[in-house]
Amino acid sequence: MSEIKSNTLWLYVKNGEPHTLGLNSIDKYKNILSPRIETKFATYTTKTWNISNKSKDVIQKSVMDYYNNLIDEKMYFPGHYGDWIKCSEFKIKKEKFLNLDIIGQSSWLKATLAADLGIFVKNDEKIFFVGIVRKNKPGKGKPALIGGIMNAGSVLDSAAYTMLKETKEEANFTMRYLGNLKKLRENYTISRISVKIKGFKVLDPELGDINTYMHYITTIPTTKQDNLDDGTKRVYTATAFAVLVDIDGTLLNKKQLQKVFEAGDDAAKMYYLDVTDFIRGKNKKNHPNFGLKHHLGLFKKMVVLLKKKYKI
Repeated sequence: MSEIKSNTLWLYVKNGEPHTLGLNSIDKYKNILSPRIETKFATYTTKTWNISNKSKDVIQKSVMDYYNNLIDEKMYFPGHYGDWIKCSEFKIKKEKFLNLDIIGQSSWLKATLAADLGIFVKNDEKIFFVGIVRKNKPGKGKPALIGGIMNAGSVLDSAAYTMLKETKEEANFTMRYLGNLKKLRENYTISRISVKIKGFKVLDPELGDINTYMHYITTIPTTKQDNLDDGTKRVYTATAFAVLVDIDGTLLNKKQLQKVFEAGDDAAKMYYLDVTDFIRGKNKKNHPNFGLKHHLGLFKKMVVLLKKKYKI
């Protein structure tokens, strides 16, 4: 028996009207609306249509008719913020089918908070900035600070805790907190975090563990660049940190750094730039061409703090 391949489609409905995107992939919707469902108000169904040789309009009408019928029969109650209809499209032999998997009330899009980290690596002569190239909009294809969303569940992860996790996921960069990690998760005011850096042993056996600090820089509101098409913001604030990794006595260049870092998660690839001249005031244009406008301001604040703390 051949494997059945399916394709997931979403449809957003508000005030009885389907969104202009219609039945579409999550990638099409994600920069406009957030397909978050309040599952306690969700209706699961096994309704399936044979959609072979049928137009998109006809298929969508079938879904909408079923949705409206559930409402008329008091089997489903529309959500205040709209509803999401999730379907699976699949083929069996030469015929094509659409299964309506779930209808659920759209949840309120909660404000999201982000944390960012600037990584700086130095030896006796040079200082490199290490970041990523963004895979997604906004700022797609351009340099960025390593960052991520502060998860909010039973606990709101602190910015510091978030960065320990995100650096591993986005750059395969291990920073171990030299303290109580559970307490750090809810510590929203800590300004200097003791960390142990791992991964540089590939450059020099003497660099097994590097003890340093992750320094709090600032918390700022994001720009209009982070606005979604529906007017809400993708991210409301960004909390920035910086860390300096000292490998004096070891060769430092882009090729060496490529042995340490590895792009993952939302990173298209890693980004490396020799910023020695910028930090030492010889070339103020020698900074990353960040895709997110607020990242350059954060980068400059990081440099100011690191120069003060380490006399670099």
